[in-house]
Parts: sequence; structure tokens; C-alpha cells
Amino acid sequence: MNLLVLEPDPSFGGGSEAVSLSLARELAGRGHRIVLLHEAPGSMLAQYRGFASEVVQASLPGFALRSPLRTLACVLRIGRIARARRIDAIVSSHLGFIRHAAMIQALFRIPSCFHLGLSLVDPPRSLRLALGHAGAGVAPSAHSLDSWKAGGWKPGALHLVRNWVDVARFAPTCDRAQLRQDLDMATDAKHVVFVGRLCAQKGVDVLLSAFAQLAAARPDVHLHLVGPLAPDFAPVQEALLAAMPGPVRARVHAAPVTAHPERFYAAADLVCAPTVGDEAFGLTVLEAMACAVPVVASAVGIVPQLVGEHDADLLAAPGDIQGLAE
Repeated sequence: MNLLVLEPDPSFGGGSEAVSLSLARELAGRGHRIVLLHEAPGSMLAQYRGFASEVVQASLPGFALRSPLRTLACVLRIGRIARARRIDAIVSSHLGFIRHAAMIQALFRIPSCFHLGLSLVDPPRSLRLALGHAGAGVAPSAHSLDSWKAGGWKPGALHLVRNWVDVARFAPTCDRAQLRQDLDMATDAKHVVFVGRLCAQKGVDVLLSAFAQLAAARPDVHLHLVGPLAPDFAPVQEALLAAMPGPVRARVHAAPVTAHPERFYAAADLVCAPTVGDEAFGLTVLEAMACAVPVVASAVGIVPQLVGEHDADLLAAPGDIQGLAE
């Protein structure tokens, strides 16, 4: 089959982008022809070029009800790119393009398949209407699947396929001291690691506030933020860091976006996943566990099931700064 992978910003740092890359690579390995359609020159492009037959860059504005002509132009652009390459189906994990895909299916008769990495919460009417005409949806958990079914996605088009963790890649390290030296982490300190997009939904502001409390009593603890900084969150993060005493602020480290988060997991004493939004699967939690590192997380979505009742004391209520610090 000829498959168009729709990924506006193919960059390391987000779970959905990583799933898209892994899925596209697997499909290419099974003999399918992969065409990547993107807008931003993301850090994953080199990886895609290693197996994709073609990489196409185009303007891909999101759905905007107040700009119908702009949205329609984007739909027509994607449809024409797909038709010119004899695309059989569109594959994406970018949920903002579900409405585009429904229109492409109606206008160009090209079906789509979306990986539903987030649960559906309070969808707008325009999305509810689109879900009735959407193609296939693949949910990583029953929790996520049920939310999309309730939102209006046709039950027969929804499928449950749980996310996976490559245990050969995400595994404990044999030499943590050497790994910490390689990552410029103090070998005799305690290290808390966050991996993911730095934004409010992921609870990074809660984490920074909790760390400020913890660091006052534990001068040996360092915090590492591994992932891309969302532009709208940058002022919030800057203000929280500025409010910290200098010695505490010096122990907060922003790591560059990396294609190898497993190295930070394996070097950590603790991984923190303080999400305040819903978690459809909690891939970060499983990746850290595969590296034999304990996880402190928010009790949201499916996370309590992943952590288990025996480790329930490692969970905090979403947004609970004091609980997370403790």
C-alpha cells in the first residue's frame, strides 16, 4: 500500500510523534511505501528519510472554524498531494487533523487511520460531527477507546491496540556512573528526570514548584527536564525558575531534545510524570519502569493501573504540589 504519514512537526520530545515514527518505520519494513507530509523541519526528518520513499513539506494549518477557507485550502492541498502519489490511506497521530481527514475522505475517497494517543474530553461540536465520518481509530487503552466511542466515533471503526515498549532499548544500565558522566550529571547526587513536552498540560509548572519545596531540604537532588519547551509555556517556566533561590535554580537542568530518552531514564534515581491532563496510556511511566527506575506520577487516566495498587503511595492528585513533593 501507498501510505501518507501526516505529521506536521516530526520532532523528538512528544509521545505521539514517537509513535508515528515507530509505526511508519514498521510499516515500511513490511513493504508499504511511506510518504511523509510535514510542515516544520523537525528533528525526526533524518530518521524518516532513512526509510520513507518521499518526504514532502507543505503548509498545514490546523482546523479553524473562523477561517473556513484556510481550512478548506489545507484539506484540498493534502488531498491533491495524496492523489498525485496514488495514496491508499492517510496515517497520523496528530488529532488536530481528524476533521481534515474526514473532509478528505468525503472529497477524495482516501480513508484515514489515527492513533488516538489522547483521550477525548469535551469535544467541540465540529469534532463530534467529523467523528461520525472518520476512518479508523486505534486506541492504546480501553480508557481512551471508550472516550472516543462516547464522543461519536463509529464503534466498528475503533480498535484497541496497546502501546509497546522496546525492552531491548529501554533497559537498566550496567554502569550508571559512566552514563551519568556521559550526560554531564553529578555521579554522587540524586537525579529526578522528566521526559516529555514542557507544557502546562504535562504538569511541568507543578513539578517545578514541588522541586523548589523538595530542594530546600535536599541539597543533593537535581531536576532534569528532557524535552521541547512549548512556546506558550516558556514565560511560565522562566518565572518559576526566577522565583527560586540561586542554589536551587542551579540544580534545574534543561536537556536538549534527544532521540535517546532511555539514557536519561537509566541514569535517573526517579522519574516524575506529573501530568494534569488525561493520560490515555502513560508511555513515559512504562518506559521508566522498563529501565528499572521508580516513577512518581499524577493519578490521572490509566496511570494508576500501570503503577499498581501496591505502589499507590507513589501517586499524587493532579496539580497537588505538596503531594508531589512528598
